[in-house]
Amino acid sequence: MMRLLQVVCFGVICLLVFASYQQQVKVKEYQKEIGILRQDMLVIGYANDVLQAEWAYVNGAERLQALLATPEGQTLGLEPRRPEHYIDLSEIPLKVPRNFHVKNLDDFPLLSLVALPYVRWLRYNESIPFADTSEPF
Repeated sequence: MMRLLQVVCFGVICLLVFASYQQQVKVKEYQKEIGILRQDMLVIGYANDVLQAEWAYVNGAERLQALLATPEGQTLGLEPRRPEHYIDLSEIPLKVPRNFHVKNLDDFPLLSLVALPYVRWLRYNESIPFADTSEPF
């Protein structure tokens, strides 16, 4: 009986050692992946810094003014900033009012591109209970 217990304990210890070794191998693989991801993050961060510097150069006030002085710059249609180009944050509605109705989708070209297929789909699917287009959205 004692001999059987020793064999079972030895088997359990061998299984635990093997499982520990497998975990150690997985941890090393994950550490390699983390190292690769950190290098990728550094490369992407550097590329992001370069893009931000290029964007700052392209949108620099001096460069845009010099560009507007050329014939090619006149075709851009850029205008100086004026106070009416800015609005107060309190003027922006936080959500669409409940009484908002779209009478003519042509008045909202971007909305018509996105919403028109959906509205048509709603009109032709009578089996869906919320397909009633007579009520506001």
